[in-house]
Amino acid sequence: MSQRGIFDELDLEFEGRLREHKIITKTFRGERGEISVTSATAIIESRFNFKVLDRLHDPCFLAIERETAGGFTYLIYEALAPTATHFQMLGMNVAMPNIVRREFLDTISSGWGKSDETWIDILAIPTRHEMQIINGQPSYSRSRLTPLTGARAHILSREAVERFLCVKPGAVVGRLLGFDLPLTVDIGHLVRYHAGVFGFTGTGKSNLVSYLIRKTLEEDRDLRVVVMDLAGEYLVHLIDIIEGEGEVYTTEECEDSEQLLSSQVIPETLEDRPGLLKALEKCAERIMSEGRVHPINLTRSRAITVSYLLSKLEDASSSGKTGATSATLALGRLERLIASRRLNPKTDLLRLSPEDRDRVVEILTSTMNELHEKSGLRSDLTSLITYIREGSAEGEEIMDPSRLSRKVLDRSSPRVTIVYAPEPYDARQATSTFVQDLLMLKKVSGSNRNRRVLLVLDEAQEFIPDRVRVEDYTDASNRAIEALLRHGRKYRAHCWLSTQRVAHLNVNALHQLHSYFVSVLPRSYDRWVVAEAFSLDTALLDKTIDLETGEWLFVSYKATRQKNIPTFIKAPNNEDIIASRLQSKLRG
Repeated sequence: MSQRGIFDELDLEFEGRLREHKIITKTFRGERGEISVTSATAIIESRFNFKVLDRLHDPCFLAIERETAGGFTYLIYEALAPTATHFQMLGMNVAMPNIVRREFLDTISSGWGKSDETWIDILAIPTRHEMQIINGQPSYSRSRLTPLTGARAHILSREAVERFLCVKPGAVVGRLLGFDLPLTVDIGHLVRYHAGVFGFTGTGKSNLVSYLIRKTLEEDRDLRVVVMDLAGEYLVHLIDIIEGEGEVYTTEECEDSEQLLSSQVIPETLEDRPGLLKALEKCAERIMSEGRVHPINLTRSRAITVSYLLSKLEDASSSGKTGATSATLALGRLERLIASRRLNPKTDLLRLSPEDRDRVVEILTSTMNELHEKSGLRSDLTSLITYIREGSAEGEEIMDPSRLSRKVLDRSSPRVTIVYAPEPYDARQATSTFVQDLLMLKKVSGSNRNRRVLLVLDEAQEFIPDRVRVEDYTDASNRAIEALLRHGRKYRAHCWLSTQRVAHLNVNALHQLHSYFVSVLPRSYDRWVVAEAFSLDTALLDKTIDLETGEWLFVSYKATRQKNIPTFIKAPNNEDIIASRLQSKLRG
């Protein structure tokens, strides 16, 4: 690639020089307190040119020349806001007489593109990367260098930006605005290091998250995805996957496909497509007929665990009453069984393997036969033996969050599980139990340790608010999810958050996200929280106000080729994928 290929064709008409570089601190006082954001900004001055001005209104990257003791390099900056300036604008103000102002305005208006007294001021922010040209090819690396006033600036070409950002091979998460270039990322890192999707109602959060779920499932066949869905949006967005490889658990009554679809949100843009509503109905009928929709009990089941059995024997052993010796001997036998079989004390007795259950029953029966008929311990052991024998013979039980955490780790578990719980109280209770048990299974028992589990939290502000209470389970869900975000990666348990109110989130949880998508956030305080949490310039976040539905500011520390480079993308429309797959099934 020649130097001409590294810089945009328009660079021949772009005469930019660095005029100013400074560190600024901005402070914002909002509903939740004061936020201060410190960032570096550059002002690049360019000769006025209509083509250049039009191009700079789209996202683009600039390379600022920098001489060093070791040679020549370029510092990469991202252009944010061009401002056309005329020299006479600097001396004009409302205190002037009206006739004088009009003369100034006439002179300014006629000078654009003709007068040497016009130029473009470009606000740019550093990416903290430098580019060296080696054998005609751009090479990028992290850099702490600052530019020198007066240095020339260049516009990077589409090809140079592709080398700067895109992972090869990689999964497409969108097309770069201003370049019409597919942005490819390491989708595995998007899962592994957690991600967040932040945007107001109608920006397409569930659409984007559903598309990303599809891409992760394509990448990792063993991945299991669990979606905690309060709004009832994800069944329709993933209905073709649920039909073949998924399950739905719901707290709502659901007797047939009509009730199933009635409880879900069907986007109008999808419903208006010819034949799509009928295709959705047929798909829902198949999901119901194949038994993929189940009720769920959103509380922790009252299980009797191995630990409970140990405590009973320990109490009897230390009591000094009749039967204490038998209890001590039984306790020793049970502890040896736990050690030899590497059993988890928190496991429900009914969840032990048939062989282990039989050995426990044998120990309890032997001990019970040594006790007096009126012994209280004998009565307890009889009840425990009955619990194990009758419980293990029961048929299918209603699923609860604790059992769900075990099920997703089974070899035959569905690839996508949607938990539809429209009541936030119930959803928080279920999520805290699910996450706690999932991490426990991963840590203590090493259950299917290599399998990745991705938890998707829709309306995340309901699960990890910054203000918590014990009675509504915000405290429990906060602690569980923060533990998942802090430590889950070690055990291949991961989390994605989706929310419209960033200002209401637990900031400690926000800091654990390594990738994030930001769309329109109308409230200034929400944008400032994102800027402070992820060290972004507020001017960058303010540009999100102009984004259309499906357009996002995307930043990642891990998934892109270079770390922490803000990019504006247009994400693929998940509805197009649904429509295509459902229509092909109808034709088939």
